[in-house]
Amino acid sequence: STGNGTYQGSQGFFRGYPGPITNGDNSVHFDGSSQDISVPYNAALQPSTFSIEGWFKADAVVANCAISCGTFSNPRSGWLIYQTSGTGYELRIYKGGGTAVAANPVGNVTTLPNPSPTVVGVWTHVVATFDGSVAKIYLNGQLSATATPNAPYLPGVSGSLFTMGERTDGGFHWAGNAGEVAYYTNALNATDIAAHYATGITNPAGYSALIQAGNPLLFFHLSEPGDPPASNIGSLGSSVQAAYTSGTTPGIAGPRP
Repeated sequence: STGNGTYQGSQGFFRGYPGPITNGDNSVHFDGSSQDISVPYNAALQPSTFSIEGWFKADAVVANCAISCGTFSNPRSGWLIYQTSGTGYELRIYKGGGTAVAANPVGNVTTLPNPSPTVVGVWTHVVATFDGSVAKIYLNGQLSATATPNAPYLPGVSGSLFTMGERTDGGFHWAGNAGEVAYYTNALNATDIAAHYATGITNPAGYSALIQAGNPLLFFHLSEPGDPPASNIGSLGSSVQAAYTSGTTPGIAGPRP
């Protein structure tokens, strides 16, 4: 592969899936067994406060890792987002004390003020935040769960990767589509998160500019062929840009303006 990160999988990615934002962006699909996107360790990707945001469409009722940044051997550091089952996503943040979590808010779309029946087969906007005191998870623009850490949060240590489609250590592969992933050094507030979700639904042409206005470190459309897949348009730019491995297959061109 080339670049600073890799697309993995013996069959490569199936590119060109319709994406969550209907301005022509596409998305990436993970098969749940061998495919992931990985960005190498970068100290800037290990902030003490953060938000991680993306749109995810799960293939099945599973409990696997959609996105992560940390070290998940013993002791564990950093964070991850699991699909909990068929009804939600959960944030786990770690404290460097064995494999135990420091906080674990579990979101559920069926209990939201505007509920959905499932996260399987439908796009779900997922945002997880940690402001140094409270961990939160928002689904479809609405606060779903909060948790107060039982010990100080430990960001990812040297060697920690940022991965999509699996847990960073290569386990718990997730099957589904992902798009518009952004990673920030601050905790987005409820107003901003609701605005991001609403803009994605009602003003897709304005979505990318709105996300970039929040100055994320990473912002991956996960779209092609209009963009090189995993081309970071966040503030860290090409220092955290991923690249295809051999065997990837071009998909259907979307009507990206």
